[in-house]
Amino acid sequence: MSTRTEQHHDEHASAGMGGKLAFAWAFVGIPLAYGIFETAKKAAALFTG
Repeated sequence: MSTRTEQHHDEHASAGMGGKLAFAWAFVGIPLAYGIFETAKKAAALFTG
């Protein structure tokens, strides 16, 4: 049986995890998107001359 304090703590912990998760996705996703963009740009230059 969980108490009100435990439920509040779980909600607070999950809110903090959302911020960490967003930071992790940004930390990986931004360089990944940049790399894909640069690769596509160089590939287009190869095929269009």
